Amino acid sequence: LKDRLYTWKEDGDARRGSQMVIHEITSTLLRLMAPVLSFLAEEVYEFLPGAKQESIFFEEIPKVKKEWENLQVRTDFEKILGVREEVSKKVSAVTQAFGNRAYWLEFLGALQAVKPPDILITSIDMKPDGQVTLTGETEVFGSIAKFADDLAKLKDWVSGKPNLSSPEARFSLFIQKEAQTFQMTLQAKSKETRLAPARVTLPPGMTAPTATPTVQSGMMPGGPAPAGLPGGAKSAEGGMPPI
Repeated sequence: LKDRLYTWKEDGDARRGSQMVIHEITSTLLRLMAPVLSFLAEEVYEFLPGAKQESIFFEEIPKVKKEWENLQVRTDFEKILGVREEVSKKVSAVTQAFGNRAYWLEFLGALQAVKPPDILITSIDMKPDGQVTLTGETEVFGSIAKFADDLAKLKDWVSGKPNLSSPEARFSLFIQKEAQTFQMTLQAKSKETRLAPARVTLPPGMTAPTATPTVQSGMMPGGPAPAGLPGGAKSAEGGMPPI
């Protein structure tokens, strides 16, 4: 629509038709909102182009135009909106699952469990849709294929077989010598995790409340109070001794 309004022929049917629809929508919404948002509707109405009344409050409540009714379009849009709702539910569920910090912590643990010790993972890119891209290097060429095969066996965590790029011999800044570098892309599976929800991070300056230990008369935490408290400090009846 934006391209049609800005770049298409100025007096073309497509551009003029779009302008008409926008004008009709704006005019209808203004008349419907006028009883509730009076000042806002009146102010916007002043800038509405075309023939109009002295005030929006002289306009009539909009009515449905019979010539605009199209049952086929309505049916098609009901189907489209139904499909959109189902897709949105699934996308929302997947996004929520993969946005769980506990999930990714367990996923990294599973990855580390099958990673050969000679492979160094230099970067991990984890996307909300579950796509994971690993970049790594090793001096042992055969370890890369074994790593990919072991990841494919993690059926609870990985969907399908990882996509492995052809390893290249490059100088490693980490081990300061030539190594085989590779990149691997895989699709993580959404699943429930064993870990508890992540701890809430408090804003700067706030501290979590802690329980104050109760000290009975003549008793200190962990055992009897010493005979003489330093600095003339008193027991719990007269206040806690300075720490």
